[in-house]
Amino acid sequence: MCGRFVLYTPGNELADLFGLGRELDTSPCYNISPGRAVLTVRRSKFGSREAAGLVWGLVPSWSRDPNSGPRPINARIESVLHKPYFREGMSARRCLVPADGFYEWRKQGRQKLPFFFRKSDNSTFAIAAIWESWNKPGVPGLESMALLTREADESVSRIHPRMPLIVPPGLYEAWLDCESYPAHEALESVARHPGPVLESYRVSNLVGDTAADGPWCIEPLKESVLEDGLFPGGV
Repeated sequence: MCGRFVLYTPGNELADLFGLGRELDTSPCYNISPGRAVLTVRRSKFGSREAAGLVWGLVPSWSRDPNSGPRPINARIESVLHKPYFREGMSARRCLVPADGFYEWRKQGRQKLPFFFRKSDNSTFAIAAIWESWNKPGVPGLESMALLTREADESVSRIHPRMPLIVPPGLYEAWLDCESYPAHEALESVARHPGPVLESYRVSNLVGDTAADGPWCIEPLKESVLEDGLFPGGV
């Protein structure tokens, strides 16, 4: 699964990378967790690309109550076309989630050790996602999303068996344009594309705390630093 990711690229650069018509007002976050509003890129009703803040944890439009029942943060590409929770989103509401990296945890005995993954050139990438809009008279509406995951490639599998589905820039439009590109076609095109080269390294156990944030989260853990509650580098 993918349960945490990072985004620190400035808003003006994100606007250029994703073909948005306006500069984005963003703040860096080094430990984005489920339940938060996440920056996404989707097609507007006019056909252009727009930025939208969607809550991470999918609530289908047909759900009776967003506060009860599951709110999946991930959807597996092997079943996303068929499961009722995800089927409509894949057909009509696909989006991109910009990221500069993500975390995964490796089981080691009774411990889970966090690792940070990023592209070898340290550039921003896009994670495939789907979104839903939940509305009920007299109650505030909710727009939410789930990230798509796939079987991990060689760069990730030594740490975790799953990884985010990363969309190459050349397929952004195919993923976002649900009218011109059917769900199965868009998914097949992205899934068969070789993913980017990723590098990884161990980081502090403290990133497991959803309140933890700051550039220190992605600093490599020094071998001499014991996991005793100290920040990397002994801060």
